[in-house]
Amino acid sequence: MPQDLRDFLRQAGEPTSVVSRRVSPKFEIPAILALLEKEKRFPMVLFENADDTRGEPSGFRVLANAFADRARLARFFGSTPQDLPLKYLERAAVRPPVRLVDDAPVQKNRRTGDDVRLTHLPVVTHNEKDAGPYLTAGAVILKDPDTGIVNGAIQRMQLKGDRRLGLFMVPNGHNAQIFAKYQAQGRNAPCAIVLGHHPAFFMAMQHKGTMDDSEYEVAGGMLGEPLEVARTLTQPNLEIPAHAEIIIEGEILHDLLEDEGPFGEYTHYYSPMRKSHVIHVTGLTYRDDAIFHDIFACHRDHHFLEGIVMESQLREVLQRDHPRVKNLYLPPSGCCQFFCYVALAKRTDAEPRQVIDAILRANMWVKYVIVVDPDIDVFDESEVLWAVATRVRASEDYAPFTGATGTAMDPTAKDGVPERGGIDATLPADGSFPERVGLPKNLLARMSLADYGL
Repeated sequence: MPQDLRDFLRQAGEPTSVVSRRVSPKFEIPAILALLEKEKRFPMVLFENADDTRGEPSGFRVLANAFADRARLARFFGSTPQDLPLKYLERAAVRPPVRLVDDAPVQKNRRTGDDVRLTHLPVVTHNEKDAGPYLTAGAVILKDPDTGIVNGAIQRMQLKGDRRLGLFMVPNGHNAQIFAKYQAQGRNAPCAIVLGHHPAFFMAMQHKGTMDDSEYEVAGGMLGEPLEVARTLTQPNLEIPAHAEIIIEGEILHDLLEDEGPFGEYTHYYSPMRKSHVIHVTGLTYRDDAIFHDIFACHRDHHFLEGIVMESQLREVLQRDHPRVKNLYLPPSGCCQFFCYVALAKRTDAEPRQVIDAILRANMWVKYVIVVDPDIDVFDESEVLWAVATRVRASEDYAPFTGATGTAMDPTAKDGVPERGGIDATLPADGSFPERVGLPKNLLARMSLADYGL
């Protein structure tokens, strides 16, 4: 049986927190997640009795925090949290073709045309000044009209009515490039929105490949089996994952922009209202007892999904050009994008700056790179900051970056351009530095606190 979200819930290796009491998707669901986060708790939470956007019982369950625990995702890949990006690369290299099926669980319940009522879904309003309810876990599926290759991307969508969504597409992203082809032909772009599937599917939707990569095939690699797909009900020549929870079908209008936002983005700041594209919805299908998947916007649930995929991209670049890089981490403190910690077994004092330059050129979202020695655990932020505090001379070890520009989503950007750079927090290559204190490593390796009743 193909893997899906329900399989992941069964295999997650821990109880999923279940909320049975009736809850509102307007602020209440994210408030519960925020209270858990304040206690440093990040379970998946399944809300069994969620209202819709009108304040009526929706009949849908809501799942949040699926991506909030890196270790939970690593267990599925048979990996440690530290090596998860390498496992991602291994699976992304396998691209099984999709398998077309006629019987799709996600099409058990069908609504088309004026029977579609998106306001009857438990679409969450996440932050006080958001423009309204937003789909945050929807993978928008488009097919290139020239090549027929499928691309998917998780993109925010503002609920504007029963059959209307405002869509923000990252400029120059693959979906935006595909949509531009339809637009140039004066055509609306057929699309499908996937809500709810195995987390590995959504990691594939964030794949940082080329326009020639089919993200459905990447999803098959992530899942370890061909992705089963079915044809949509209302949009010709478009397929959807058969074992998703909910599918919204529609078309992106080629000749219309509308106000969209503000919305609380991954930076923990509101992005302003802007003119964005509009999806006209033509169909809605869903499984029996369907699960509406929500990503807790601008929190770890939001950050880790993107950050792990970005780490895999950077590891691939560095494996080729800088093989002495031992580890790399994009921490939540930098929204899993702005900070990049790198452990490097350098041979010369020039290498850290070369690594900094390579990372900043390879990824426009990274803002600051901190390079440390292998004795520093990049997954322990206190160790990284200790290295900065004790191994860095600002006049010598800060490296401003004057290459490619970064992301305009950075709230410090001026005229759309942020300042970027790196810090060399490594010891001198000639060994002219005090020795770090420590106990004998072989002693610690053979000791266990359990032997002392601790």
